[in-house]
Amino acid sequence: MEFIKRHYEKLLLAGLLIMFIGSMVYLAGIMRDTGSISKEDLKIPTRPADFKRAVESEGNSPENYELNRNLFGIAPWIASKSRPGSRYQHFYSDLVVTFGAARCGHDGCERVIPMYYFGNKKEGCPWCGKLLSAPPKGVNLQRAGVVTAEDPDGCGIPHDVKRQYGLAENDPFNVLDDLDKDGFSNLYEYRQKTSLNRATSRPPMWHRLVVEKIERVKLPLQLKAVMAPDPKDKTRWDVQINLTDKQRTELTMLNERIRIEDEDYTVKDIVLDLSEKDASGNPIDKSYIDVVSDNGVKIRMQIGKDVYTPDAKAQIRDLGSGKLHILSVGQEFRVGTRRTGRSRYVVVKIDQEKKQVFLQESSRGKKGVMVPEPITCRGKIRESERILTRTQSELGSSPDTPMM
Repeated sequence: MEFIKRHYEKLLLAGLLIMFIGSMVYLAGIMRDTGSISKEDLKIPTRPADFKRAVESEGNSPENYELNRNLFGIAPWIASKSRPGSRYQHFYSDLVVTFGAARCGHDGCERVIPMYYFGNKKEGCPWCGKLLSAPPKGVNLQRAGVVTAEDPDGCGIPHDVKRQYGLAENDPFNVLDDLDKDGFSNLYEYRQKTSLNRATSRPPMWHRLVVEKIERVKLPLQLKAVMAPDPKDKTRWDVQINLTDKQRTELTMLNERIRIEDEDYTVKDIVLDLSEKDASGNPIDKSYIDVVSDNGVKIRMQIGKDVYTPDAKAQIRDLGSGKLHILSVGQEFRVGTRRTGRSRYVVVKIDQEKKQVFLQESSRGKKGVMVPEPITCRGKIRESERILTRTQSELGSSPDTPMM
């Protein structure tokens, strides 16, 4: 026992040495056995299936498992039929047979609906119930007119007229070019009996106008905060307004003037409203300000809410220049250039229901004369008479191709 106490450290080292030597011998054996392993030793033996194949059973044959024979040879295909009395009885199809659809053009609806409802005089949009006009027919460049001896390709302009203006006779697409760059196609000017190569000889400029939308327009500003250091004295309150289009903030106060859409407004009232609370008991800021223009137009701006024009504005597109005019009643705008001659118009009435805009001439010599027809979403110029660029003529209309 005394020997173990005196030499226990040496005995432990000896035991560890023996274990190390044993592990080296074991590792050498593993390396030796690894070199003798073959691919066959690594294969996992397969076991027989636990079931018997159906074709091997009595009464079964491979013909019973031919899907085409069983599906189309035995099971009848029942064609789909209309469901009388259903709201959608006009629309039924087999599987993925599609039908035409388009978006409803009425404000507040704009849902995608079947083309059946467009031009239907008895049934309107299934969602809003309003009647929809039929869409214009597609442009057929080579049949813009009637095929005659004078116009053999039916492009709409006789070939002797083309020769008179230096247009290629064998090009049916040049009728939708704009020879004198006045914003009207050659075909439209020919039908209006104006000169194709003189910019000042043209149809009235209002012919180029089309109504795109009539709606309240979102203004590029938002009320951000109302700071009231003295709750009883509104004249000391500061109002913070974010100008979203200019990405900056302005401070104003009661009775000060601010500019909105090229018109001056005065801050007439400031209301601090923290009466409502959320689920956590924190106050909800519903403060607002009222601004009034010099013409008496009032706009209310509430914190965190989008601001819209008080009345609907008409969005009128100039087909000649592509410019979009956003106008309200009483506003004046200009159409044309110095080369073509400018025409000035004033908006006298906007009919949101019928999507019509009534204009009055304000040009020199014609001031106060009403435009004989309202501007509509169809426009005076038909789709088949509008200017088409050469790229569109050859490749077809594309969203990426600019159309005048």
